[in-house]
Amino acid sequence: MDSTNLMLYFLVVLVTCITPGAGVLYTLQNAVMYGKSRAFCSPTGVALGNLIMSIIAATGLGAVITSSPKLFAGLQIAGCLLMIYFGYKSWVAPPHSLSQ
Repeated sequence: MDSTNLMLYFLVVLVTCITPGAGVLYTLQNAVMYGKSRAFCSPTGVALGNLIMSIIAATGLGAVITSSPKLFAGLQIAGCLLMIYFGYKSWVAPPHSLSQ
């Protein structure tokens, strides 16, 4: 990999990490619900997830997954079931008071 591609990669990583998104909302939710300690741990978890996905893409496993339609469909179904589970847990969770 030449230096131009490497710099472009780091630019994309930087923009992705500083752009508000689901990770920011996750951090804010944990800060409101659980306080400062969780607010500081949340970005670490988000960054670790980004690192794992980067390693998967860099090692070529992303190409293997996209070349195998059955494996890709299985990952999509697993992700869908996980999102349904998270939605259900949020739906049945007791409300949290924002007042001190």
